[in-house]
Amino acid sequence: MAAVEVAVVEVAAVAAEETDSMENICGNDRSIVLQWHLTSRCNLRCKHCYQSDYQTPELDFEYILAIMKQYIELLSKLKRRGHINFTGGEPFLREDFLKILHECKKHASLFNFGVLTNGTLLTEDIVKELGKLGPDFIQVSIEGDEEIHDSIRGRGNLKDVLNALNILTRYGIKTLVSFTAHRGNYKSFPNVVDLCRKHRVFKVWTDRIVPFGTGEALKEQALSPEEVWEFFNIIDKTRKQKNLPWRRKIIVEMRRSLQFLVAKNEPYRCGAGESLITLLEDGTVLPCRRMPIECGNVKDNTLLEIYSKNNIMVGLREKRKPPAGCERCSYYFLCNGGAKCISYAMTGDPFSRDPGCPIIW
Repeated sequence: MAAVEVAVVEVAAVAAEETDSMENICGNDRSIVLQWHLTSRCNLRCKHCYQSDYQTPELDFEYILAIMKQYIELLSKLKRRGHINFTGGEPFLREDFLKILHECKKHASLFNFGVLTNGTLLTEDIVKELGKLGPDFIQVSIEGDEEIHDSIRGRGNLKDVLNALNILTRYGIKTLVSFTAHRGNYKSFPNVVDLCRKHRVFKVWTDRIVPFGTGEALKEQALSPEEVWEFFNIIDKTRKQKNLPWRRKIIVEMRRSLQFLVAKNEPYRCGAGESLITLLEDGTVLPCRRMPIECGNVKDNTLLEIYSKNNIMVGLREKRKPPAGCERCSYYFLCNGGAKCISYAMTGDPFSRDPGCPIIW
């Protein structure tokens, strides 16, 4: 742990300088992201999935349009631009999904959109249609080499994902890859970046496993503070190596919870309940999909009412009170205690210190 102690001293100065610019990090310039889970149906059963139920009733198309109006009302009230990430389950299992995206295009001046998918249903015809709709990006997941990835997502799945990336690239659609880190795969991250570079992926980003839902069975796979520190250094080293001038360009993102401790960039503050809202397929509102605390339902109250008045939402936006366990930290104000979803999954308290934080006192 000595290396972690040294690193804290080095980052402390960065944190002190950043404290006065908190408004720039979390102020009114931030867009409001709606992560919209249109369906719980999925054709995969990934071992670390947040879901445990795949048959929740869905809102129909007309209700989808009504909620879109609620979202526009929220953006107008907060004077923010928006972004919707459509996902599931697997969103392409909804027969009206492309129809929903066509409705989004009508509001392009107010918000843009991306799609989080497992990639298995992306045919040439679907991707061609997506290209006309102008998504910000399409995101798929890669969890390691073929053996590791397929052990998590199903036999033959990596080949399906790579095929989807090739089709998306062919039609000029920006691709993102998400990597969920746990003890069984975090050291393979550089190989994932190599694979993404070969398939012309625009950006790779990574978060740590949040063990709930089906993934609760993998609780022992959550990274320890020592492993978190090692992993962050692996990301940083990979980021620097892969952006050398003679290599194909790829962005290795390091703006996720606590990664600034190594990257020494602008600290990342969890946006759950502030710049991020999650809407489930039955209308339930959560601060974040990885933090399954029910804050209301759009069938009973509007998005604006839930965002403005729900105690959990309001509490997550609190900037003055340090999370439990962070009282002695000189920059809790910046990172707000790390990944609140991991705190909730591991301790049951979203207002406590991230148990993977490598800072020791």
